[in-house]
Amino acid sequence: MKVKVNFLAVLRSLAKSNFVEVEVPQGSKVEDVIRLACMNNEALSKRVFEPSGGVRGDIIVLVDGVDANLLGGLGVVVNNIKEITLIPSVHGGGTFV
Repeated sequence: MKVKVNFLAVLRSLAKSNFVEVEVPQGSKVEDVIRLACMNNEALSKRVFEPSGGVRGDIIVLVDGVDANLLGGLGVVVNNIKEITLIPSVHGGGTFV
């Protein structure tokens, strides 16, 4: 089964592409698809994954346009999923005067 993985913002420049299509076996999980999409790009992998192996907390993952967290998280099986979108969120603090 083919799944399209879209990269937005800085991930697009690291991936050197707007998206990749990966072939995944039935029963694969969302995180498995993301790992396959990033596996041949060290810079992209470092930005998407924590050193411990999980997807970084500042990466928003959409599954067919819906936040993966609303669907059960990155362990959701990708049967019938057409695309996954990765969005790096920017966080910051500031001093209010």
